[in-house]
Amino acid sequence: MPIFVPAGLLEGDFGQRPEMHLFAGDRASWVRIDDGLPAFEGFPPGMEDFEPLETRPPLDPPGGIRGSCLCGKIRFVLDGPSRLARHCHCLRCQRARGAACASNLITDAGHLRWTAGGDLVHRYRLPEARLFRQDFCGSCGSAVPVVEPERGFAIVPLGALDDPPDVVPSERIHVGSRVPWHPIGDDLPCHAERAPR
Repeated sequence: MPIFVPAGLLEGDFGQRPEMHLFAGDRASWVRIDDGLPAFEGFPPGMEDFEPLETRPPLDPPGGIRGSCLCGKIRFVLDGPSRLARHCHCLRCQRARGAACASNLITDAGHLRWTAGGDLVHRYRLPEARLFRQDFCGSCGSAVPVVEPERGFAIVPLGALDDPPDVVPSERIHVGSRVPWHPIGDDLPCHAERAPR
């Protein structure tokens, strides 16, 4: 049986490259697949013996842009317009998400409202980091929004949204730390470090 390892946790070039996209039929509306790899709606041939995906608990009633964690115990709504969305390729985001990059939406702190499970949000702040923080569900461990009221904004993992966002990623930052196994197949502006202000 294969073992699945989040590639964002691996350092350096481990020699493997992505071979396919799984569950491409469930991809978010803002995700483009244009890298030429085979894309399967579900499991590819030969992997049908895996357990079927379970469904999450029901969502909140429509209104605003809804989001939730993997187990559905934490739910939130974005009630106002978003500032921007972007992909971050820094090493911290790779480790925090276990992926090649973190895809985040930035909105005003007052535009995010917890509708369930706000007390389940756990926070991890790197001791050596002045600003970086990872918030996650204490039940399932998935990433949830980081709300910074003193700084006036919230950082929302795009993958935590249950509804399409009002903005799509418009740039890539920290591509100087990009992993070698993740080709960039779009034409978004790329910044070696932070985006210029």
